[in-house]
Amino acid sequence: MNNDDILATFKKHLSGIEEIDSSFTKTHIHNFGETMKGINEFIGAVQIINLNLHKIKNLVEKIQWIDDLLNTESNAQTMQSMQTERQNYLSNIQHLVDNAKFMGIALFDVELSCLINGRQFNLDVASPINFINDNLYGYCSIKINELNMLQSQISKCLSGEDDTANVSDFDNIKDDLLGIFKS
Repeated sequence: MNNDDILATFKKHLSGIEEIDSSFTKTHIHNFGETMKGINEFIGAVQIINLNLHKIKNLVEKIQWIDDLLNTESNAQTMQSMQTERQNYLSNIQHLVDNAKFMGIALFDVELSCLINGRQFNLDVASPINFINDNLYGYCSIKINELNMLQSQISKCLSGEDDTANVSDFDNIKDDLLGIFKS
């Protein structure tokens, strides 16, 4: 079979493929699986998200400090300098969100899941950019607490201390934290 025959056969097969709906490709779900490698990757992804949220939370504290100073400052040159610094912090937050990846997988606005000892762990962290004008500090605090609880549950599951009764407790605490944030 020559190259022309291979190419003709390939084109014939491609003509039967329909175009994929673009809205389908916008749903990002990554399942790490139940292998030890997959579990370790899931834990690594959780740790990177946690680290980035801590960095973002620190930047938000600096932005809030600048906002407080801007309310009392009257010197136009000083105010301009503080506004520039504030904008730099916002750019740093955007950079952290854009570059929060693990093994090429974006970590914000993606549902991550992993099966450990028959128990499904899911994580979905919305992009902190979505909360830039609406209590970003509180959002980061809630998500950091959620990630810490998730890591604790994973540790218990891996060590055999898993108490499935705590699963509903974890979900209830998570719902309570989100309820506090939304109010």
